[in-house]
Amino acid sequence: MAQGHETVAKVFSRDKFSIPQYQRDYAWKRQNFIDLWEDLEEAIESKDSQGHFLGTIVVAPNKDDSDKFDIIDGQQRTTTIFMLLYALVSKSENKENLKTKFLLNENGELKLEIAPQNQEFFKKLLKQAEKDGNENVKLQDEADTQGKKNLYEVFQSILDKVAKLNASDIKTYVDSLKNMILMWLEEPNSGRAIRTFQSVNDRGVPLNLLDKLKSLLIYYSNRYCNGIEKTLDFKGQKISLDEKINNDFGDMFKTILKIEEHKYISSIGNQQFSESDIFRYHAGSIKFDGVGFLGHYRRSSENTYIELKNKLKVLVKDCVGLSNFKKLEDFLIFYTNDLKKFYESFLGLLDEIDTNTQIFKLVLLGKINPYFYNSLLRLKINNELDDEMISLFSKADILFFKSSSSRDATAFNLIDSYLKNGSKQDLKNQIVKETQKLDIERVVDDLVKYAYEMNSFHLIFFEQNYKNMDIAMLKSLIEKKELTQEKEHIIPENILEKEDESKAKQLGFDDLEDLGNHIDNYGNLLSLEKSLNAKAKDRDLLEKEQIYQDSKIPFIRQFDANNFNKKILRERNEELRNWLKNEFFKDFLA
Repeated sequence: MAQGHETVAKVFSRDKFSIPQYQRDYAWKRQNFIDLWEDLEEAIESKDSQGHFLGTIVVAPNKDDSDKFDIIDGQQRTTTIFMLLYALVSKSENKENLKTKFLLNENGELKLEIAPQNQEFFKKLLKQAEKDGNENVKLQDEADTQGKKNLYEVFQSILDKVAKLNASDIKTYVDSLKNMILMWLEEPNSGRAIRTFQSVNDRGVPLNLLDKLKSLLIYYSNRYCNGIEKTLDFKGQKISLDEKINNDFGDMFKTILKIEEHKYISSIGNQQFSESDIFRYHAGSIKFDGVGFLGHYRRSSENTYIELKNKLKVLVKDCVGLSNFKKLEDFLIFYTNDLKKFYESFLGLLDEIDTNTQIFKLVLLGKINPYFYNSLLRLKINNELDDEMISLFSKADILFFKSSSSRDATAFNLIDSYLKNGSKQDLKNQIVKETQKLDIERVVDDLVKYAYEMNSFHLIFFEQNYKNMDIAMLKSLIEKKELTQEKEHIIPENILEKEDESKAKQLGFDDLEDLGNHIDNYGNLLSLEKSLNAKAKDRDLLEKEQIYQDSKIPFIRQFDANNFNKKILRERNEELRNWLKNEFFKDFLA
């Protein structure tokens, strides 16, 4: 391994750098650049001839081009330093010489190749430094991924700083930046480079869990399975295990980016999406000989990662006893393959919201609890997530989480029977078995009496009243990526607020207390678009009926609100009660 402290000038005097496709997208924000800028200013003020230390760059020779280095670690800092140097040099009186020496190779191409999907945007971005104006609105509009948005944000911050410097300042800043120090770590291959990266403390954006996971797996691959080459890629080509892991994680990072930018991601479950959560759900959906069940419903993502590290250590000890590392190799291949499929299946689930009514209801109407994801996605990977199973999960979710109970462990561990026998029927039987332990009669009563407090209301409303609603109609209820539906009180709450007992009696109630006992019942509620609910609030029943005519939902448009009263409210309650027991939950009450 070649290593040592090198100046920025020496680093960029080399021919060319590239950021491998398996790396994450550019992730620095404006504040990361400001920290770098302050380091530069501090170096200038201190007049330190030795230069300030900027961090570490870990590289490996590119296997296809001997004049090129792949940046294994330090891509964020390297990219930002390059952009800063480019902006400063572009304003320098000696710019042509400096560009040729540090920024462009002999063919006049940029010495830094970033992710292929960003390279053309990167070139356009840098050209702004040649112009007088800082802002390029058209270019901003081209920033259609988070990586491009980050590049744009940081480079605008760079241009803002550089624009305030005079010619003398420019020379000072260029000279000082050139003298700043990077720790250069060069390994003969990418696997060993990542192994080095595993032990390096770097500055900048903290590593995400999946970055740590990738480096951990490659560390074990490179240390114990080094030199193994076999047919591992889909093209039938022989690649090393290190490359296999790198490629799989490269695919995962692209998938994760699509997930993060997906229009429905904010509607998943009841939490903010995190890629590490998917890692945790996956850990709760696999078993491998000698590794066992990695997941636990209460275990955090970080602790799940630690558990995986511990299992790998045990696996290595077992392999040492066998005098070969075949079992470790098999696990690394299996694990990266399966994890990639898990992320792809999660993305596929989001994509199917637009085409599958059952998945639309499961995710957007039902907002299924994330503790079911390990089972859901495992079935999806195995092409066994059919409408029957989706419906079963929707109902189990209501019984486990949307009533008064909360059965985290039960939901998370449903997958256990499936992993043992590989039978979808076993999983179905397990769901039925667990739900039958519950007091479903009480749950039904709660869904009727306390419907306004229940998160399952919209799903139940549509299943009962408009079960065959097609996907086009369901999608019409989406505005600005969010479901429009809200709970609408048919008999308005303001009768209670105004203490209008005469009005309550006109509607058939004994008194205000009687109305109060019914106001939040299912029978007094509709699932109504948000805009219409705002208009209908506190209106009398005739006005409400007129407002309902503007609903996209046929059931709402046909609803006779003007003649609504306690008797009809209670009839709707009983209709729901009977429907829940005789149809919706019949599989669990048999």
